[in-house]
Amino acid sequence: MKIYAQILILISLVFFSYAYAENELGLAEYQIANDAGEKLATLLRSIEEPSKKELDAEQKENIRSALVKNSSDYIENLRKSSDLGFPPAQFRYAQTLKGQTLPNNENRTKIKTQICGLLEKSAEGGFLAAAVASASYCPGAKSKMDLFAIMKTTDEAYKQLATTLNDADKYTSFYPAKAFSSPTCFDPDLKSVYENLEKLTPLERIQALSPPLLTFEEFEAEAYFMLAIHLPSDEKARAADYLLKAEERACSSPYFESFKTAFKKRASRSSAIKG
Repeated sequence: MKIYAQILILISLVFFSYAYAENELGLAEYQIANDAGEKLATLLRSIEEPSKKELDAEQKENIRSALVKNSSDYIENLRKSSDLGFPPAQFRYAQTLKGQTLPNNENRTKIKTQICGLLEKSAEGGFLAAAVASASYCPGAKSKMDLFAIMKTTDEAYKQLATTLNDADKYTSFYPAKAFSSPTCFDPDLKSVYENLEKLTPLERIQALSPPLLTFEEFEAEAYFMLAIHLPSDEKARAADYLLKAEERACSSPYFESFKTAFKKRASRSSAIKG
């Protein structure tokens, strides 16, 4: 059932934390969206219980209606919160749109532009997860951009990433948050996931194969590592500092270790030449 598949994908995005006391514009709508998302997850889990396999037509229709209603409530209130300028909502709403950027969608470039606009606003509002997402996803998102435009977009995204990272994030209580794409600092154990796929329910499979939830500290690690990679070769001291800060926050993927080793070798050769 198409609607069921769409809702399964939607559910993979709703597992966020939030605990925010201030009455910020858009927070109320965000909380309504979060509640609708939790109801969706509960409904899907109830469907997948062994005791619920044999449902009559009326029960199936009631569940389907509840899924559609809560899915609509989730998206609509997330959009309202995003329109009101609430950074965590802008980030989450961008994630819901990402599923519409498949190659067979002729509007995917327009949607990617919308996604990046949301991520940029969220990053400017101080939400670090969005700044990480914007720097990793948006520079190459618009397929028709030329090389100069891509370089300019990349530099702007990384400047915003550095700014957001250095500023105090008042949304730390909204973590853990689902990463926008696969992180560079943390490698999921995909081997064990694939070995056990047949044992998982459809919802569990989507969750297992989706980008992971990251804590605020893990997003900091991602940001520091990304900045270290992006820095020009004449800023070795700052790059070394970023790598250290990423490592202190448990950045430990094979890619990180390989980059760190290569960076140290280049630094040693440079010192030897100067000496």
